[in-house]
Amino acid sequence: MRLLLFIAVLLALSPAFSQENERFNLVLSGGGVGSQVDGDFYGGYDKFGPYGGIYLNRAIGEKVSIDFGLTYIQKGARHNASQQDPTGFYISRLNYVEMPLLFSGYYKKKYRFEGGLTVAYLFKSHEESAKVGVINTGWKSYDVGYAAGFGYKLSDKVYTNLRYNYSLVPIRAYQANVYLGTFWTRLFNKGLYNNLIQLSINYIISPKEKNSEQ
Repeated sequence: MRLLLFIAVLLALSPAFSQENERFNLVLSGGGVGSQVDGDFYGGYDKFGPYGGIYLNRAIGEKVSIDFGLTYIQKGARHNASQQDPTGFYISRLNYVEMPLLFSGYYKKKYRFEGGLTVAYLFKSHEESAKVGVINTGWKSYDVGYAAGFGYKLSDKVYTNLRYNYSLVPIRAYQANVYLGTFWTRLFNKGLYNNLIQLSINYIISPKEKNSEQ
């Protein structure tokens, strides 16, 4: 409900923004995420999750813009069982409401390069292992990370985007019996971190131009 309310507020305020500055745009974004959790002993972007949300975009120059969004994104990790390890199945589904703040630069009007920070709230999680059963404990409520991406404009209204996102702080502490190896590993690796690649398609809703004639 809070997500829907926030989207409704953005939709309601976007005409007001456009009255003051015609460079405000509303961006609808949707796609998928390939994710893993660094530190959980499983490698590879094997967990697929949905992604979707809404952004306010404002140009702050001819080749630079800023985006603030509210999105739903499912992170986590997956490991499938195999003949060699029939009880090796594991999955974690981490459902977040995320707020990205991104700065973008443009090249030849077709290419978009972005970078910034993300803050996410974990509102639902599920973790299960074939060996242990349902685990689902110890996840932190918030995930703070950085993001960097590349986009390509398909038309005046549509562009695709590929984004990399990684946690800056652990999303879960290590268990007490985990051996961390070298001194540098113990110094810098404080727990588990979200690691994901996000692919999306985005639709730009631009404000209507004001008619100078009354």
